Parts: sequence; structure tokens; C-alpha cells
Amino acid sequence: MEEFRDAMLKVHEVSKDIVDLPRVRVALIDDGLDYSDFDVYPHAEVRGFSCYPPIGQTEYPWHTSTNGHGTAMANMILRINPWIRLLVIRIHDGVSYANPSSPSRTIHPDSAAHAVEVAIKHNVDVISMSWTLRKRISEFRSSDPGSLGKKSIDEPGIERLEKAIKEAADNNILMVCSAADDIELLGKDNLPFCAAEHNIFRIGSCNSQAQRDPMTENRETISYFLPGIQVPEARRPHSVKPIVYHDGSSIATALAAGLISMILHCARYMAQCRGGQNSSQDGSNESELFKQRAERLRMHKNMQTALNNIVRSHGSEGPEDPKQLPVYGLFAETANKLENAIGWQKIERLGELVRYLCHNVKVD
Repeated sequence: MEEFRDAMLKVHEVSKDIVDLPRVRVALIDDGLDYSDFDVYPHAEVRGFSCYPPIGQTEYPWHTSTNGHGTAMANMILRINPWIRLLVIRIHDGVSYANPSSPSRTIHPDSAAHAVEVAIKHNVDVISMSWTLRKRISEFRSSDPGSLGKKSIDEPGIERLEKAIKEAADNNILMVCSAADDIELLGKDNLPFCAAEHNIFRIGSCNSQAQRDPMTENRETISYFLPGIQVPEARRPHSVKPIVYHDGSSIATALAAGLISMILHCARYMAQCRGGQNSSQDGSNESELFKQRAERLRMHKNMQTALNNIVRSHGSEGPEDPKQLPVYGLFAETANKLENAIGWQKIERLGELVRYLCHNVKVD
């Protein structure tokens, strides 16, 4: 995908006089962003909002991070597509020591719900959520009659989060969330997935040989598997720090969000290119078709079709694992075509990719 990203830089140069670069709006709901470890891309636009409430006199702004998790996610998204408008939304998180030998990350559901509501208000195209929250609906079995009908302290927040996720789905916001890296947990018990399971891409991790992570739970509820085992950070040309490697489905989820945003970007870019070209050439029908494709891709089922077309690109036999996304084939091949094309031919080659990805996506 990095080869494709680099090739897109040259594609953009061809049309810079007639096209305003479309920016897909991506909301990253996580623990904030630390600029000291953030890979700055000159084309990216980054804004933020904090849903982490103050504690006493202490503020928790979006441009700081609890433990660097959100920073790593932002870097992975922008690594795939630096032409986005990234909205970093910081949520209230912490650490649970319920199992002293294995501390786990905790997410406050009311804060997460607020974050999804903020994303909806900002009319984002994609929401990336590299975390899971165990849905706990309390069942009071106490003999104390006064306990009947009461809710646990987290239950109102969980209900608010479920409502927000469903509202995002109703607004055709494309959502990606991570699988739990715990084989004992089930997808149907975890938020955000269980709130709108037919409208969220749930991502599991695999290694560089496309082998699934054995710790990924309930694989039937996983939409796709992407790299999430020993994934290196992007190289920084002037950094003296060693390359850091990341593990987990959260990394795979961020890469999926970047991929989805890149597909949207390409479709919208083609619509604008054809629209700009039409001022001097006849091609209004094709311009309208690309515009419709770009609009349709905001729907979950149509983006799923586009992603399945990536699977189909592997050939008649298909990949050994039908939930693997072999982007290395389709996008590497397209990157090569873009590099070898001259001038407006680059736009034509990109149009071929968009048409392929939108095969079986219904347009009027």
C-alpha cells in the first residue's frame, strides 16, 4: 500500500490545476495523540476533541496520549492514506488489575458514547475504534428487594454507546472495530460490534504470511484479517530511534480504516477529475457514474463489496483464506501501472482500479 500511496502523489500532480483534493473524514476514537511520536505527513489535516473529563484540576486534551496507543493508530491510518481529515477523539480509558498477572485496558462507556456522538456531529465518513468493551448488563440476584430494577454504574453508559453506534450506522458512517485479542471473549458480547453487527467491519490480525492470529476470538464474527503481528512503524528518515514493531488486532483495524479511506478517496478523486475534464471534453455520463460510485461506497454493504473485490483480485482460485485482503496484489499492480503511465494516462489507470473495486456496486 505504501507503493500505491507514493504513486498517488504523482497522480495528484497531473490534475492539480483542475481538482481540489478530496479529503475523507476519519474519526479515530482512542487515547489521544502524542505529537512527539506522531508521523507528520504534509498533506494530512489533523484536528481533535477530548471526551476525557477533567479530574480535579487535571485536563486531558486530545493532543496528549495515555500510553501512545492512539498515536500508533493514527500513524498506521496516515501511513496508508495521508490525504484525510483526521479527527482525533480522546476517550476516558484506564487499566484494570482484576487479573494481577495480566493487566488490561479499560474503556469508560459513557466517554466512548460521547466520542461516537461527536464523530456523528462532525459528519465523518469513517470511524476507527481499535478497542473492545465487554457488554455487562447487570443482573441483580440479591434478596434485597431494594436492588430490583437498579442499574449498574456502567449500564447507562453502555446503553448510550449502543444508541450512538446505531445512530452512526443509520447515518451510513463506515465503522471499523477490532476483535478482542483474547480467545475466551465472544464478538456478540463486545461493543461496539454487538450494537450494529451488520454495519461494522470487525478486524482480526494475521502475520506477514497471512496466517491468522491464534488468539483472535470468535472468528466467525471477524469480517477480515489484516496484518497485526510484528508490524513495523514507518521509517522516519531523520530519526535515530530503532524501528518499533506492533502487535494486535488494533493495528490491523487502523490499517483497515486507512484502506477504506483510500478507496473512498480514489472514488471521489475520479469523480472530481472527470468533472473537471468535462469542461473541455464530453464525458458527463462517466463523471456522474464516478460520483454515484463515490456516494454508494459510503454504505456498509457497498464498501463490503469493494473489499470483497480485493479478495476476488487474487485470481480464480482465490486466497487460501477468504477473509484475507490481498492488497499486495491489486494495489501493487496498480501502483506499477500508475508509475509507468504518462500524464492523464495515470488518471485513466486509477479509473480502472475504481471501476474494478465498484464491480457489483449498484448505481442508478
